Formats: sequence, structure tokens, C-alpha cells
Amino acid sequence: MSEVISAYSIILSRYISGIKEEIALHNDGSRFGEKINAEYYLDLAKKTLALMPDSDGIEIEIDRAEEEIKRTFHQSQ
Repeated sequence: MSEVISAYSIILSRYISGIKEEIALHNDGSRFGEKINAEYYLDLAKKTLALMPDSDGIEIEIDRAEEEIKRTFHQSQ
């Protein structure tokens, strides 16, 4: 069971990294970070979280990422 949780954790960390990368690119202005990409990673993270047998702590990271998406991309509109 711990191998399954570990695999889900790795996948989730990659999705959260993708969200952070899109936000960073948007904030740096070096490339326009795409809101749709960040939201796509967020959606995948939420779906993966729903499949996880034990998700303590990870929900908080996903909630933070969602709030950061809202703050970052709402300000630029």
C-alpha cells in the first residue's frame, strides 16, 4: 500500500510543480504563463487526489496552489 501512496505522491508533486512553473513564468514575464495550463495541472491533481487512499497534507498543497492560480491570473486580467 505504501508503494501506491508513494506513486500518487510523486505524480501529485509533478502536477503542483507544473502549476508553480506556469505561475513563475507568468510573473517573470519571460514567457506568458498560461492560466489554462495551470488549471489543467490543478484539475489533474484533484482527480489524482480523489484516487489516493491516504491524502493527509497533500490536500493543503493543492488548495494553496489553487489560491495562487486565482491570485496570479486574476490580477493580470
